[in-house]
Amino acid sequence: QNEPTLAGLRLLLIASTQVVKYHLPIFMDRSNAIEGQRINLTVGAAPTSFFICNWYRGSDSQEKLIVTVYLPPLSGYVFGPAYTGRETPGPNCSLRIENLNQDDSGTYTVTKDGPSVHGTGNHSVEVLGLLPKPNMSTVQLFRENMDLVHLKCETTVKFANISWLQNGKPLSSCPRIQLSNNKQTLTIQPVLRHDAGAYQCQISNPFSAQRSDTTTISVIYGPDPPVIKMTAKSLTQPSNGRLSCKASSFPEAEYCWFHNGKEFSKNPEILLKDIQSGTYTCQATNPFTQALVVQAVKCLALKFQLPAISAGSNPTRLKVDSAFHPLGVGKVRTQDCWGQQNDQTLNFNPCDRRDAANYKCHASNSFSSADSDPFGLIIIYGPDPPVINETINLTEETISLTCLAVSNPASEIEWYFNGQLIPISPEVLTRKIIPENSGDYAFFLRKYSGMVHITLVFPSVLMFTNKMAATARKCPLVLSV
Repeated sequence: QNEPTLAGLRLLLIASTQVVKYHLPIFMDRSNAIEGQRINLTVGAAPTSFFICNWYRGSDSQEKLIVTVYLPPLSGYVFGPAYTGRETPGPNCSLRIENLNQDDSGTYTVTKDGPSVHGTGNHSVEVLGLLPKPNMSTVQLFRENMDLVHLKCETTVKFANISWLQNGKPLSSCPRIQLSNNKQTLTIQPVLRHDAGAYQCQISNPFSAQRSDTTTISVIYGPDPPVIKMTAKSLTQPSNGRLSCKASSFPEAEYCWFHNGKEFSKNPEILLKDIQSGTYTCQATNPFTQALVVQAVKCLALKFQLPAISAGSNPTRLKVDSAFHPLGVGKVRTQDCWGQQNDQTLNFNPCDRRDAANYKCHASNSFSSADSDPFGLIIIYGPDPPVINETINLTEETISLTCLAVSNPASEIEWYFNGQLIPISPEVLTRKIIPENSGDYAFFLRKYSGMVHITLVFPSVLMFTNKMAATARKCPLVLSV
C-alpha cells in the first residue's frame, strides 16, 4: 500500500524534543519455529498511543527494515529492504512469517513511535529443521606424546548444539582435550595411545540431530619393553614348549632373537628344543619409527630328564645327580617339609635317627620344574640299653621273657640258661613255671657289650593249678637282674 500523505504527522514527531521510552514485549505464537512452517510475532500493549510501527531483521537500521506499519487512526504499511515476500503485517503491528527457513533465524526488533514517546523490543527466533550432516577434517597418523590432534566439525548451521563422540560414546574434555568456544574445534595435546579410535561430531537441536562420518585417529607408540614367556606345560613334552616375546606397539612390532649376541631367529616365538645355554635377547622394533627396545633372559640347556638323588659312603650327605640345570636355588624336601640348600648337596651334621625319611629333589628354572623319584635315607643306630619284660600266662602256667632293645637294623639275640646257650634263641623266650626251670636266664645282644641276666625261682606248679590267679600273686617268684 501507499504511504499516507499526512506530512504534518512526521513533522510533529520530529519536532518532539522530550521523548518517553517504553519497552515493548514480543510474543511468538508457538514454542519452536520449525523449518517450512510459519510463526506469528505479536507486540505487547503499552500505556500510551503510537502512530508508527517498524519491524527489523536484526538491529533497527534502514537496510534491515522489513515493514513500516501505520497505526490507527492511520492505516497502511510500506515494505523495506529486508522484505522477502514471506512477511505479512497484521493487526496491532503483528508480523507473520511464512515458509520458514534457516536464514530466518536471528533477532527481530520492533519499534513504535508517537508524539514524545518511543518504544522498542526484540525477540530471538531459532528456526529448527532437518540438520544437514556435518563434515570433519581428515587427519593423519600421530605419534604418542609428541603430536597434537586438531579436529574441526564443519557445518553451515548457525544455531545448533555441537558435541563430540569417541567410538560412539560422548567425549569428555580434560586438560589434554579442549573444545573451542563454539565447540566446532577439538584439540588433543599431547595425544596418547588410548586416544586412538573413531571420532564423530554431532549437531543437534530440539527437532533433529545429525552425526558426521567417522574419522579414525591412529596413534603410533612403542614398542614397550617386551615380555618373555614360556608356554611349555611339562619338561617331558619339549615339542609343545615355546619361548615367546611380546611388546605392546602400533604398528605391530617386528621381533628378532639373539643368542649370545648373534642373531638367532626373526620369529616372535622360538621352540624350546632349539634352546642352548646362553643369553637370549629379544629385540622389538617399531617399523614406523624404527624405535627399538630389548629384553634378555639367561638360561641353561634344558635336558628333559628327572633329577635323581644318590648317597655317598657317608650316609649324612645326599647329592643331586641330574642333567637338569636349575637357574635358581635347588630344593630338597622330605615328605613332610621343605629344606633349602644353595647347591646340590644336602648335609646332615650330625645325623639323627629322626632324619630317616623319603627325600625328593625339586629342580626348577624359569621354564619348568621337576621332582626326582623318592630316595629313602636309612640311619643305622642302637641298640639302646636293653630292657626285659615278663608276661605270665596263668592258664598255660607259662612265663614269657621279652628282650626290648631299639636298634636299626634289629639286633640278633642269644638266650642262655644257667650259662648254657639255648639252641633256638627267639626274641620271646617262653618257659613252663616248674621248679626245674628255676635258674639264671641271660641274653646277649650283638653289638652290645655285656650280657643281661635275670634269675627266676619257680614254686610248685600245683599252686597255680589249685589257686589260679590268687595263688599266683602269693608265689615266691623271684626276679633279679
